[in-house]
Amino acid sequence: THVSTSAELAPLIKILPRAETAVANAYLHPVMQSFLDHVRSRIGDESSLLTMTSAGGLETQESYAPKDSLLSGPAGGVSGAAAVAAELNRERILTFDMGGTSTDVARYDHGFQYRFEQIVGDARLLSPALKIETVAAGGGSICHWSNGTLQVGPESAGASPGPACYGRGGPLTPAESTRTISESRSRSTTDAPRRAPLENSRRKRVWTPKP
Repeated sequence: THVSTSAELAPLIKILPRAETAVANAYLHPVMQSFLDHVRSRIGDESSLLTMTSAGGLETQESYAPKDSLLSGPAGGVSGAAAVAAELNRERILTFDMGGTSTDVARYDHGFQYRFEQIVGDARLLSPALKIETVAAGGGSICHWSNGTLQVGPESAGASPGPACYGRGGPLTPAESTRTISESRSRSTTDAPRRAPLENSRRKRVWTPKP
């Protein structure tokens, strides 16, 4: 049985964020522990298992807390960009990370910038994280009509069926815009590879406004 205590996870004076942090960590712990145990069983005990955190660092399985990895995906992108910038002798960069559900940007200026209180969903968590701003929906966010206008997200097409351009019956997403632009440019190049067309019936289905 796992017990999450706010005194250990967030030893600060803010009682409500401390409570929310402890609840979120306790809720996620069984899921993440099962996942990490599975990974450990596959790689073997002789290998080192490190987990990315929202602050862009790495933690061992013993010191890892689930509440510290809720924004680890975007943080990994910023850390990777900073590593590439170091190889290029660049000390100031802007990062742009367009994923499946969000587009995130960050600034690296001679070092990382942090924030120590995060809002994830409806929860306010006390956990260090890289300072990253979400500026738009992601490539897999579902486009839909609402109140007479086209809106994007927050729902996602996911990996299956994925966006409509995957050809598996998925909904319209920003990924189709990227593909359309790519196809328009490739028409002027004779040796450009041919791609399977996006069926007109699917285009009409996903673009037709709901009554």
